[in-house]
Amino acid sequence: MDVSIPINQPENKPKNWNKIIISLKSPKNIITLIVMLIICITGAALVLILLDWIKLGDTKKAFWVEIFSQILNGIFTALSLLSFHTPKITTILKNKNQ
Repeated sequence: MDVSIPINQPENKPKNWNKIIISLKSPKNIITLIVMLIICITGAALVLILLDWIKLGDTKKAFWVEIFSQILNGIFTALSLLSFHTPKITTILKNKNQ
């Protein structure tokens, strides 16, 4: 039975690890990752509160449901404005600066 410790063997990294690291060097991809994390965390917290898996009082529950709902509404509104109305926003900003 061989119990030696492998010293010079490569680590168990995913096959596309270098591609993941390279893609995170772009600011657009970093912002996308942060937005996705915010959406996942606030969405999960909202679901857990609504299912009463996180026990809060009635007033605190209503408060946190409203907070998480507003965060998600704000993010999705900003994303829709940026994705569908980008040419309009850029022309408004150009005209405003002149």
